[in-house]
Amino acid sequence: MKASKKFFLALSMLVGVSAASCTQLVIEPPDPNSSTPTTNTSGDSEQEQEIDLYLDPNVKVELSLVIPSGNENEKTMIESAIQSFNLKFPNVTFKTNYVQVNNYESQIRNMNVAGQLPDILWTNSQELYFLRSLNVIQPLNPYFKASEKRGDFNFEKDFKTEFFDMAGDNGTYYAVPRSADTVVCFYNKKLLSDAGISMDTIKNGWTWDDFIALCREWREYADKQGHEKDWYCCDFNFGWTSVDYPVIRSFGGDYFNEDGSIAINSENVKNALTMMRGLVDDRLCVANGMSSGSSFQNGTAPFIFQSAAISHYDNLAVLKGNIDIVTFPIINGEQGRIGAGIAGYALTNAAGDQESEHDKNIVAYEFLNHLISYEGQQSLAEGGLNLPSVRNDLADPTNPDAKWAEGYTDRNLEAYILYDERKVADEFYRYIRPNQMANVTLTINDMIGDTLSNSPARYSIDEVIERTVSSLEDDLA
Repeated sequence: MKASKKFFLALSMLVGVSAASCTQLVIEPPDPNSSTPTTNTSGDSEQEQEIDLYLDPNVKVELSLVIPSGNENEKTMIESAIQSFNLKFPNVTFKTNYVQVNNYESQIRNMNVAGQLPDILWTNSQELYFLRSLNVIQPLNPYFKASEKRGDFNFEKDFKTEFFDMAGDNGTYYAVPRSADTVVCFYNKKLLSDAGISMDTIKNGWTWDDFIALCREWREYADKQGHEKDWYCCDFNFGWTSVDYPVIRSFGGDYFNEDGSIAINSENVKNALTMMRGLVDDRLCVANGMSSGSSFQNGTAPFIFQSAAISHYDNLAVLKGNIDIVTFPIINGEQGRIGAGIAGYALTNAAGDQESEHDKNIVAYEFLNHLISYEGQQSLAEGGLNLPSVRNDLADPTNPDAKWAEGYTDRNLEAYILYDERKVADEFYRYIRPNQMANVTLTINDMIGDTLSNSPARYSIDEVIERTVSSLEDDLA
């Protein structure tokens, strides 16, 4: 389990960490070495200055913006949002650069060391903890307070606040979510129909038992077709914490306790891992390290757990018109949890280091504010965002004004927005120090990989847990 970490640690030592400064706000950044939860800075702290959001509509500012590379959809969405923002501030221009998602932390470190951080930075639920460890992003609470005072929104009333909570910690918000991202179950109606499998049980709120029963039917069908070793029922996506962590939580387990102590050595976690391994043993899930030509994307697996927009798959020729979505299967009734998270944008400290008549910092925040406005959310949808809005007045796909649902109102888009009370992001990262995240993530990935092994020499589930606990103890030392 340790070998995969040695490379990461060596890479980390090659780059330094230098926190940018000179922000408009006097707010103590969180200590990356502290295990104490961040205190609530909801706008009443004595360390905060009151924010004045006034801007001349003709202010001339160039903002730098970083988005994921290779994501054409994100590019078109943000370009659409910029166009609508320029209706308010026509002389604000944007310089867009890119970051590789699979090399995010290294690239952001290098930007920070070189003093080249953008004003506005794309991020997601997990990377927010990393950005906080560098002390390079600003808490947004005082900005939100000023926006509410100006009448831009009523935070509690206007937004799906659960997703803002995923962009924050203990009441302090560090990014605006551009959409409400939830793991759902995609299914291929044609594939199931051709196999003679009834889809009557595939409905919002269905259970894990319902789902597994269909997978067993698919296994029997695939075997009869001569695909005993290359067709599987589902791209489970275990190893992606948005799937495996909610499953662990559904069994009553967790990775860490709130005091930062290790929680994996429990009967609940053992039961969850045993269930996952059973999927491999029953040939419902492909084993770790085993290549298979079967996937939802190529039309040979009927199910996948994903948080993508339905257009992501429906635009593929082999799937077009044949797919729909349903809620993630509920495990253990009321205890069942569903994976969720955010992709969105954060305001870096770099935005506040320019002295001018109108602080660049405020212009950058106004763009974030625009992204979550009614007009901004609609413009993101016009640019190709087919995921639910973070606004309550646009989240319902049956609302004829909700542009994100256009073209897919005949599909079960309600699956995205149900059961918000069950949804969890990667909450366990809150209970450890940000500088421990990378190694912890590798250890958890190793745990899931060992669990899904079908090797004759594989570790028992008890051994998997024992090895994981030992590795985590090293990670937290």
